[in-house]
Amino acid sequence: MIAQRFRTNVVLDGVGGGEPGKFVSKLPLLRDAGYRVEVGLMSAPTNCATERMVARGLKTGRFVRLGTLKGGHCDSIARHLEWRDLDLIDRWRLYDTTARRAKIVAEGGGGEVRILDRERYEATLEKANE
Repeated sequence: MIAQRFRTNVVLDGVGGGEPGKFVSKLPLLRDAGYRVEVGLMSAPTNCATERMVARGLKTGRFVRLGTLKGGHCDSIARHLEWRDLDLIDRWRLYDTTARRAKIVAEGGGGEVRILDRERYEATLEKANE
């Protein structure tokens, strides 16, 4: 990776709902290269995300298939459960983006988990089972 050669910061942007273990497999590589690993996961209820996708699609003409949207939402939370307790992540935060201003509902790092809004966090975790 070119960023490693020049010791610059890296942002890896994605849905986070890929195959089990795919995201986690990148973590040792980053840590071994001397990077501090921070993860931000944005989440909203699936019905809210669907409404936003339709509104955006009506403006832009670009729609995401409903199955793709739902799959990404469910899988990203399932993957969160894979990595949230790992000490390979220095800091992570899970944001609820239902409201105009995102709210941190849980955070952690170094193998620890701190739940700041239990009701919202548990509702978010339920998406892994949709």
